[in-house]
Amino acid sequence: MKGLPEPNPYQFTQQLNGKVFELSPQSIGLFPLFIQVFHNNMTEGVQKLSFACEKGDFSVNFLESGEWHSIPAGLGKFKESWLTLHEESYLIAASGEFTTDENGTAVLKLDFTFLEECVRRKINIFFLPEDEILIRWYETPGKGMIMEGLESITEEISNNFLYGAFKGAGGLELLHRVMEQTIEPVSHGYLVTPDGRGSGTGSSFILK
Repeated sequence: MKGLPEPNPYQFTQQLNGKVFELSPQSIGLFPLFIQVFHNNMTEGVQKLSFACEKGDFSVNFLESGEWHSIPAGLGKFKESWLTLHEESYLIAASGEFTTDENGTAVLKLDFTFLEECVRRKINIFFLPEDEILIRWYETPGKGMIMEGLESITEEISNNFLYGAFKGAGGLELLHRVMEQTIEPVSHGYLVTPDGRGSGTGSSFILK
């Protein structure tokens, strides 16, 4: 729906301050697949996500491998910081933008650029009713390049008998679908209370 007002960034960050969401599934890593594979720095997956806004500085925090990682995100601009996971540090620049989708749902678009790797992680967080969020994960190099690589591999083995049987049984389509879901996964988050349980309030975000 066009013409909907965008969320007020200041009011929205204040409303999000201190909120913690438990994610499902918890298998999606903060690092893009490119970094995980080529640096052999495999991540276990983000378990929780929280927000903080102190003295006008907004940050998004990710709980992974039992450790919280805080990423300052500039609103409408990039902020540089270091992200360390498994004793390896990466210089990143992070920005955030509050907007709405065609249904009027508030969306936080996060852009994490790994400056020394030419790799980017984009995370779109949709704020749903009942204190829930939906997260879409993207990365660059992304689905297009990785799927092209997959195509080149399958072409090389196309004359193999087992490959022919695998393709004939619909295995190739299944493989593509699984790869796409791995490269651009979707997760859900549920608001938790300080004692770690679901809020169960049935409330919603009030966006202004």
